[in-house]
Amino acid sequence: MNENADNFAITEPSNMTAGYDKFFLVGWVVVAAIALIAIVLAAVSLSRPPSNINIGGMSSDTDNPAPLTAMAPYTGGDAAALMMAAQQKTWLFAIGHDLVPFEYENDQGYTSGFNKDLIDAVCKEANVKCRTVYMSYTLCWNSEPGRHPVPGPALMANWVDACTGWYVAPERLNSVQFTASFMKAVGANFIIKKGNPRAFNPNDLANQKIGFLDGWVNDEKCLKRQSGIRNSELPVTSVMHYKDLIDLYKAIDNSEVTAGFHVADAVLDHSKYEWIGDSYSCMTHGLAMMTKKGSQMATWWDPALRSIQQNGAYKKLCRNAPAAHAPNEVDLVLDCLD
Repeated sequence: MNENADNFAITEPSNMTAGYDKFFLVGWVVVAAIALIAIVLAAVSLSRPPSNINIGGMSSDTDNPAPLTAMAPYTGGDAAALMMAAQQKTWLFAIGHDLVPFEYENDQGYTSGFNKDLIDAVCKEANVKCRTVYMSYTLCWNSEPGRHPVPGPALMANWVDACTGWYVAPERLNSVQFTASFMKAVGANFIIKKGNPRAFNPNDLANQKIGFLDGWVNDEKCLKRQSGIRNSELPVTSVMHYKDLIDLYKAIDNSEVTAGFHVADAVLDHSKYEWIGDSYSCMTHGLAMMTKKGSQMATWWDPALRSIQQNGAYKKLCRNAPAAHAPNEVDLVLDCLD
């Protein structure tokens, strides 16, 4: 053999032992490479932060689940955000003019009364900007004989944020919502001419025309619910609606109706009229602010109202209202909260 042949003979295994040595050498190299790759992959994995898979709002990390947005609790942060939003707008309150001492037009032509004083006090306590807007009552709530009462455009068309001083009743809760009440619930009674010249029987309304104030909670639907009154479901021809107490009193005077049906705390001229019969319940709660469904007004109004109740400001306003806004009315007492 030449030198190349000798070298070839040396480098190329010529027996079984050399073959096994090569096999084992290659195997160790492969094992070492796999081990090195595994170490590198483990190191890379440990260097990365854990990632959570979010499905339907819940994290795969069971120790720290992400809350579902729809189920998030009402927190202090939410309350603070709502309060901040409330303080950045001007809240409008519809108010009337012919319900002394709650709301009326004073000698200078401006709206005055307990309701106006209460709005000022509550809004000041909440640090919220508020304004009153004079509106006809039927723009807040309207009822017609023989038809279901409905909320008016003042609320439904967002002309105002609230209608001031409306009683809470089942028919109304079908369409609107309310803040906390600022007066106690009161009963309703029949009003007749003094001496009952037409011999009106409050326990049987057969063949009787009854007068109601349009939009008020003490309406023909309330009478229908009174099981103690016979023939309380009046036909449409026996139901008469009037825009205010003055017109109702005129209808009683002219015998257009036999009796009126109204809340028992109405200002009554006892020299001409009198209450008759039992007192009936037409409401679930007393006077409150009536708002559109979905309104956030109660989130700031209710706490502020409670605050002025606790510090005595509400009691002072309510107790002083008859003297301040109805000085000529004798023995007038409001149904103030305790």
